[in-house]
Amino acid sequence: MSKRYLIVMLFLLVGALSSCTRHTELDKTAIAEAVGIDKDGSGYTVTVQYFNMDKSGGAAIVDETEPNVITVSGSGASVESALDAVSFICGKRISVGNTGVIVIGRDALYGDLGEILSFMSDDPVGNQRSMVTAAENRASDIMEIKFSEGNSSVDKLKGIINNAERLGICPVLRLYELNEKLCQPTHSAALPLLGAREDMGDMTNDKKSAVICGGMLYSEGKEPSYLSVEEMSGVTLLSAKRNIESVTFTENGRASGAELFGLRCGIKPKFAEGKLILDINISAYCGMTDSGDDTRQKCSALLASRVSGALEASAAKGCDICDLKYGILRDPSIWRMIEEDYPAYLSDMTVNVSCELTER
Repeated sequence: MSKRYLIVMLFLLVGALSSCTRHTELDKTAIAEAVGIDKDGSGYTVTVQYFNMDKSGGAAIVDETEPNVITVSGSGASVESALDAVSFICGKRISVGNTGVIVIGRDALYGDLGEILSFMSDDPVGNQRSMVTAAENRASDIMEIKFSEGNSSVDKLKGIINNAERLGICPVLRLYELNEKLCQPTHSAALPLLGAREDMGDMTNDKKSAVICGGMLYSEGKEPSYLSVEEMSGVTLLSAKRNIESVTFTENGRASGAELFGLRCGIKPKFAEGKLILDINISAYCGMTDSGDDTRQKCSALLASRVSGALEASAAKGCDICDLKYGILRDPSIWRMIEEDYPAYLSDMTVNVSCELTER
């Protein structure tokens, strides 16, 4: 077979495939930057914030004469049909491959979270690294905020969430991590909680902004419950994903702070008199804005208290939001004893938390 014949056959094959492949023009596609999901009665409302591809005329990345994002809401009996309604309203196919943040409205948490997020997880071009948060009230309240900073509103929203983790306020939870947690024996997760606030100065075009105001403890088959900022801070310490730039606390009415480096979390499981016992030690190198062993000890006690509070709030509902299972598995014999009824052992366990901060 000659080389010329092979080249001709290759062109014919490419032409045949091109004619059979569905092609969507870029100007007919809406690239979703953020998605909010609310539950309304028996149906859902999906709010999509997408980049405005039609704006033009500016030399800078963001053309100040046109909105850099467009927000559209649609309703339907399911999340999928609500998303279809959004496409119908805006006249564009919604692409979720670049979604940066997924916000779940408070009412929507009372349903099956796995089913709600399936349209994102199952989409072949879906972004499994999308940040997932809950909303203090409706997700649409967060989606309607028009931040004036960043290339798009979602840049500022992602910055708020990332900054909250760096400050030890709450951990970042991504879509793939949430799906993993919902496959665990306790089927639970702690979602950062975003609240919309008025009168935030010039932070946004309409003087509104979003703040981290705690978290929502989600567990399949149980009613979601609120976690305070202090309890979410404890979850952050237990996750020990990265260095925490600053943890603030109050001493004699004055705010003090600590920077934590080399954060480590050690878990030692025990089993005595039919109860699970966990000895948890948090350790880190610490830089203090106020030096002195006494201040460091007070900070250590405060951080240990936050971890204890997070575990008490979650374990009481039989939830393992901090992946304690992996620490318990260091002693397989204990795990075998509690595996079949793990949530019950969690709700009745004893936890001893200590925190050691040493000078860097």
